[in-house]
Amino acid sequence: MKLLILISIIFNIILFAQNEVKSSFSYIQLENKPYTLQEIVQKSEKGLFVPLHQKRSVFGFTNDIFWIKVVSKNSGLKEKTQILEMGYPTLDIVDIYELQDTQLLLKKELGDWRVQDEKYLMPNPTYEFVIPAKETKILFIRVLSTGSVQLGITVQSFKSYIRHSSVEVKWLSFYFGAVFIMLMYNFILYLIIKNKSFLYYVLFHISYTAFALSLSGIAAQILWPNIPELNKYAIPVSMSLSGTFAFLFAIYFLNLKQLSRRLYHVIYAFVPLSVLIAFMPFVTGYRTAVVTSSAISFIAVVLLSATSFYLAFFKKNINAFFYLIAWSFFQAGVGIAHLVNIGWFPATQLTHFASQIGSFFELLLLSIGLAFYYNRLKDEHSKLRNTNNQLRALSNTDMLTGSYNRRYFYDNAKRLLEDAKAQERDLYLLMLDLDHFKDVNDTYGHGIGDKVLISFAHTCQKILRNDDMFVRYGGEEFVILLATAEKETAINIAKRINKAVRETSFNVASELRVTVSIGIAHTSYEIEALLSSADKALYSAKESGRDTYVFFDKNIS
Repeated sequence: MKLLILISIIFNIILFAQNEVKSSFSYIQLENKPYTLQEIVQKSEKGLFVPLHQKRSVFGFTNDIFWIKVVSKNSGLKEKTQILEMGYPTLDIVDIYELQDTQLLLKKELGDWRVQDEKYLMPNPTYEFVIPAKETKILFIRVLSTGSVQLGITVQSFKSYIRHSSVEVKWLSFYFGAVFIMLMYNFILYLIIKNKSFLYYVLFHISYTAFALSLSGIAAQILWPNIPELNKYAIPVSMSLSGTFAFLFAIYFLNLKQLSRRLYHVIYAFVPLSVLIAFMPFVTGYRTAVVTSSAISFIAVVLLSATSFYLAFFKKNINAFFYLIAWSFFQAGVGIAHLVNIGWFPATQLTHFASQIGSFFELLLLSIGLAFYYNRLKDEHSKLRNTNNQLRALSNTDMLTGSYNRRYFYDNAKRLLEDAKAQERDLYLLMLDLDHFKDVNDTYGHGIGDKVLISFAHTCQKILRNDDMFVRYGGEEFVILLATAEKETAINIAKRINKAVRETSFNVASELRVTVSIGIAHTSYEIEALLSSADKALYSAKESGRDTYVFFDKNIS
């Protein structure tokens, strides 16, 4: 029992030591006009400051000035170093005063419209101060902002600040690292397949990352610490561009132009509107641009959610299912962030990073969806390629005999001749013509004539090698191009064809016999000259009694 009491006493001592500094916060909201520091102190003494509750610290867009009173009491026996941190980094002006003998002394000028020399882990307005033992420190903070006013504020020990900030740094490092990896992955896919869905997805997340960096104050802290004027434009411009590319991504990923022309025109109308809004901060100022961008972003959340829902459940579009699931996370996060921005939703640690949390899950899920989309595109391209190959084969094939046609011959013979010329090797061409084929058609009919042509083609193809080109040149005339052969090989092939055709019998009439005359040519690397030489040799074979071959030489006219 005594042991339990001792442990309880020690625990309470430790707990008391950890809570030696207690702080209270109150504020007053005043019309934006000059006030003396003495007037502010007097308002405080009259009890005009009201308690500041962290859950009700969002005041949205207002021109008023806010004064916050911070009372920190050190009940310990040693002086304490404390870190005061404002929870919203995009406040324009944050002036910190210390109350000394009823006088307010300006200690630090903060805000994203000012250059900051001191660097802390997080970009929030931060002030370090010391409270002597058994004393109370009173601070007054003047806040003015053209953006949303959020007065979340904490006072904590340096150790607690480091622990708290480290969590945020780790989360943001994880988030932006994941964004970078996913962006590179999807950009590489875009370079491979040239599909605009991937491009606009990458551009959307680049714009949104720029927005997240600006809203969190990291961009001002790291990218342009000495150019605070950029903070007036970074958030509205990046927010508007995010909307632009979000609309474009939806159009291409959901294939709206084909699935619904009406939805396509409605959503596409927001693209030039979002681009125009990106220029607003240069003309109308920060607040008007942010409010307008927030309104367009909220419309985008509703419109794109409704569109993806309609396409997923009524059009059964698989991309829309992925889009709806993934973007529901993102849209919820962005919607909460914007409601916090305009003061309609409480500001907490969770809601502060709502858009990044939603974006992370959207990034992860939609990247998976894009991977499935890429696989489907590959399958479709493979099927299309196979279909094109089949169509190409059909366009290059003689429908009756199954051999190559004249078109294929001219498309490929030139290349083979150029290769032969470059390698200084002979190339042989055989021109074949069935003897008295007109008599076959006249006597037995064209149906039998077709069967003779088919049988002849099959006979030749059995004799030829794999790399030889067999072509139906026209009617009963055929061409064989021997890309790799010697003279003896060309002559041997011609002899075998003559013999095989001569010995082929047809089950139509016992007296039906077919022969073929063949002209062989080489030496010329010009296709027309080669055909002309082979044709002359073929004519000579016809004059020599048919059913034979003739090798072209200069004596043949």
